[in-house]
Amino acid sequence: MPHMPNELHDIELPTPIGLWPIAWGWWVLLAVIIIVTISSVTYWRRNRYRFFAKKRLMIYFDDYQQTKNLHIYCQQAAHLLRELAITRYGRSIVSSLSGKEWIVFLNAKMKSPIFDETLATYLTQAPFCDEQYFNSHFSNADLAQLHQQLLRWVRHHQ
Repeated sequence: MPHMPNELHDIELPTPIGLWPIAWGWWVLLAVIIIVTISSVTYWRRNRYRFFAKKRLMIYFDDYQQTKNLHIYCQQAAHLLRELAITRYGRSIVSSLSGKEWIVFLNAKMKSPIFDETLATYLTQAPFCDEQYFNSHFSNADLAQLHQQLLRWVRHHQ
């Protein structure tokens, strides 16, 4: 009979796998997360004014739905467009524009013009007209189209 050892020796386990250095796949994932985070923050900072402008425009439209005062809505919308343009393009460029030049400027910032002559009069006349005169000479029929074009400009101007 073969000789049997009296004691068993412990099993030697391999050394545990450490957490460092990490595999190259984790480095790639970490780089992607950092790039996406930086890109998202940069995009948000550049475009947050659009979000707030759209929200304000929706509030103005809701107020119009309750009051049916076309003059106030158009005044607020015209003022909001002016604020946005100053924010995006600078006061030195925007402040001197008025009337037809203002509408040409707004249309130039889109891929195709969105403010026709009718819609342009709402934006150029509202800040300067008396409420009674404005509400009696301008129709509420074009307001839905004006509102849609304003939202479009806020979202897509370049």
